[in-house]
Amino acid sequence: MTETLQATIPAHPNWFVVRFVEAQKPDKKDLLDLEPIIAWEVWREDDRTWVLPITLDGTQHLNLLCLIKDPSGKFLEDGIAICNDEEEALKVLRRRYDVANAHPPKATYPFQRFDREPEGEAGGPL
Repeated sequence: MTETLQATIPAHPNWFVVRFVEAQKPDKKDLLDLEPIIAWEVWREDDRTWVLPITLDGTQHLNLLCLIKDPSGKFLEDGIAICNDEEEALKVLRRRYDVANAHPPKATYPFQRFDREPEGEAGGPL
């Protein structure tokens, strides 16, 4: 039988959710928005554990366009440091933002060649 345990625990100071903010004008720079983490939502089910940060507005954040900044200044994803400074974090999130907002390519259809006219129009087969 699966048992799920859930708890909310207060966060230590200097932990942040980091979000990418795209520049709104060509002469401006992209920015990182740092929201203080005030608590952690923890779930444990069998041998799996999930931890989600909660910010001041009560939102739980878990998406590819966010990182976590720890008190040492490292930027984390899934608990693993992937960036050592804000410049690197900005590049990582910019790339992800671009991928997430890319327009999908137009559907391409295989080129169909008709050597004969469709049946019924000139009496030939399809």
